[in-house]
Amino acid sequence: FLEGKIHRWLSSVNALPGGLPARDVMTNHVPEPKQHPGIVVVGDLIGLLPGAGATIASFVSYGIEARFGKRKEQMGTGIAEGIIAPQAAATASVGGAMVHLLALGIPGSGATAVILGAFMLHGIQPGPQVLANSAPLVYTVFASLFLGLALMCALGYFAIRPLVKILDFPEAVVSAYVLILCFIGALSIRNNITDLWLIIGFGVLGYGFERLKFPVAPLVLGVILGPIAEEAFMNTMISFSNDWTVFFTRPISGTIVALTIIVVLLPFVQRLFRSRLMTAQTGA
Repeated sequence: FLEGKIHRWLSSVNALPGGLPARDVMTNHVPEPKQHPGIVVVGDLIGLLPGAGATIASFVSYGIEARFGKRKEQMGTGIAEGIIAPQAAATASVGGAMVHLLALGIPGSGATAVILGAFMLHGIQPGPQVLANSAPLVYTVFASLFLGLALMCALGYFAIRPLVKILDFPEAVVSAYVLILCFIGALSIRNNITDLWLIIGFGVLGYGFERLKFPVAPLVLGVILGPIAEEAFMNTMISFSNDWTVFFTRPISGTIVALTIIVVLLPFVQRLFRSRLMTAQTGA
């Protein structure tokens, strides 16, 4: 379903004469940095969470854009914000994930786990003393991040035209190739045929959600965060003798719960406020 949404937006890029959309198209589609400054911050903060990573940052930022964005009513129709916001948050999460690796020696994502293995092979132990013992290495990592961003921009500029040519193929053909790659990726992880049936089942479920206009991003985010939340919940119950009130009495967890309640109730409050405002304007 995401491939179809991206197809609808990128089809306009394919008709443009240059390698990138025209200036007026960029102005109309790309959100201003001051409009959504929290997207990058959200990606950076999610990167700071151990085990989170770019995937969770992408879906969380997509949900934020769909709820608070300037064109939130058009989210899911292929507008640029639905692509730019998740990618910006995913890119920002890389820096946050590196904090665990360099400061504590704990990988914050799958990519940093690979980097940690490379460090160990070269006899480098990330941790509190890494800045004192291997300062050139740390600054080399910083420089590589900036270099990677520059190369991504250059590659995107020169590769967008040939890549967009893929959209000249029928959408059914492209979707079939995407589905085959999904099957290959799922089967290569555990070599279990059950994973293929799971893909089919969740694909049918996602198709139903798409037809009924239900957001699919929360479902995917729940699948990713569910095992992490269950493990953390069990550890908390064991540590505090099954006292569930600890989630409300501890400062950090209490603040997170309060913010969660506010975010959940905020759309209902906004809808109630708008209805009363419209009623007052109609009566006047």
